[in-house]
Amino acid sequence: VSVVRPIWSLLIVDQSPACFWIVNPTNDIYGNVAAGSSHYGFWFRALPEPDGVSGGMARDAGQLRCPNWSELGYVADNVAHSTGRHGLKVSNFFPVKGGYYCPEEAEPAPATFHNFTSFKNRHMGIWGEFLVDVSFDTLHLADHVKSGIEFKFMNGRDAKFATTVIRDALFVGRMLDEIDTPES
Repeated sequence: VSVVRPIWSLLIVDQSPACFWIVNPTNDIYGNVAAGSSHYGFWFRALPEPDGVSGGMARDAGQLRCPNWSELGYVADNVAHSTGRHGLKVSNFFPVKGGYYCPEEAEPAPATFHNFTSFKNRHMGIWGEFLVDVSFDTLHLADHVKSGIEFKFMNGRDAKFATTVIRDALFVGRMLDEIDTPES
């Protein structure tokens, strides 16, 4: 997917689009390339309850749903580059077993993003905020304007025994172009 731009006449959230906008983390997302979005390559936007028409229908039917507690599906082998903001944005995600159905007893279901590559994004390779038990295995992050990876509020105060692991990561601060190469 490439060349994703905002739509100014719909919802406010439509003004910050993503090539892949994931509202239910239980989906399997693998083998994709996101390029040229004005904002995000992949955006895991799991809300405390579904919004929009389907969210209203579920509420009206008395069906409680908690996407931000959903277990993460198989997420692997994805690439994001040349976006206006972040290659991957994940926020407000607290995966628990059977979380989509809002269980009263929350048993952790740690989530791992596998083999993610991100380069040449205007802000960050990965931006995460308010995450619990979310890990990354095999990262390749290079040449972002602000930073390769940044988190805000990981494994917060209500997270008992939560862990976050970054394993097998390659971070490249800036790649030199031919023009930038120092003279020998």
